[in-house]
Amino acid sequence: MAGGQPISLVKFASLREGKHILSKGALRWSSPDLLQGPFELRYDQELEFTNKGLLKQVLKTISAMVFARDMPPPGLPDHPFSKLIRRWRTEDRFNSEEEVEEALTNIVGNMIDKQLEEAQELVQHWSYLISHTRILSLLEKHQEVSFWERYADNHKGIAIRFRCDVEDSSLTSPNKADYNVKRPQITTLKEQVNVLIGQERKIEESTLQEKLLTRSKTRSYEKEWLCLKTLTEEEFEQEQAGHGDIDAKKWYQDIKYTPKELSAVYFGQAVSDKDKKTILEFLGKNYPKTKAFEAHIHIDEFSLEFEPTPLIRPIKEVATETEGGAAQGNTQTATSAEEESPAAVKNETAETPANDTGSIPPPEKKAPPATKAG
Repeated sequence: MAGGQPISLVKFASLREGKHILSKGALRWSSPDLLQGPFELRYDQELEFTNKGLLKQVLKTISAMVFARDMPPPGLPDHPFSKLIRRWRTEDRFNSEEEVEEALTNIVGNMIDKQLEEAQELVQHWSYLISHTRILSLLEKHQEVSFWERYADNHKGIAIRFRCDVEDSSLTSPNKADYNVKRPQITTLKEQVNVLIGQERKIEESTLQEKLLTRSKTRSYEKEWLCLKTLTEEEFEQEQAGHGDIDAKKWYQDIKYTPKELSAVYFGQAVSDKDKKTILEFLGKNYPKTKAFEAHIHIDEFSLEFEPTPLIRPIKEVATETEGGAAQGNTQTATSAEEESPAAVKNETAETPANDTGSIPPPEKKAPPATKAG
């Protein structure tokens, strides 16, 4: 990892998704709304408090600060409530919290409506962010058994490693997931109370994108990285026009990666020999510099071992003379083992774009679903 950024990252996929990624030479970037996790903030997320609830909590908080034994935090300089609370404490003006709440009700009432309007603006911006953000989830390691079970169709899929350090990489500035015990919210009741009484500054819309990086602390072992792309209105309209209509289920796009980015392909332990051969032939023709590995169950541990396996590369037609002097072209197949003759590879194009899908059966017309991670 150089300068805090990963050198390479891994995408886990089912066999069908993996073939789609390799055949199209592209990765699926999706709206966070398509990740479908039960703890994710949704496009149509609502505030978890009401006008009445906000008013009640503001009155309760200010009353507690007026009668607290110790001086409350100073809050923002020159904020009217900070000054008011300090003055009331100095004057010893009230005898009970009920008296404070009664005096504040008229003062705070109109402010509550304005505060709630600003909170609703955050909700509207969040909806825009969800619809116009495309996210790609990747992981650091390919060896973790649970990844193969959860993200690669229970060992029947593949994992593809992409380099992030090459020029013109599509994986620009990946962000490390923020693992937390608290699930994200657009804004909380406590935040809005503190903003209104001058204990916190107004929440900026620009900070909402950080919430897309929040993950449960229980998943910190995954070491997930997320690439984010925010679409302009024009880009969003072009994307949706390509899908035929504006539909939340179609908030995604396949973004091309360069041949240099494709570093390695790992086969799950349960992938059939036939499917391996198909993919190895495709890689040999289109990505001859890519490495391939097969997963094997460790002999006495609950873990996987990965052994290199050679690509299957085509040898160009070689003209040979027959007895009658006629030339006949023969097409053969060779593996990419180190002992392979120079003649077999000297005419290979090292970085041919993956635009020939003949070696991999095309996926179904239905686009593969967005995957949460890996």
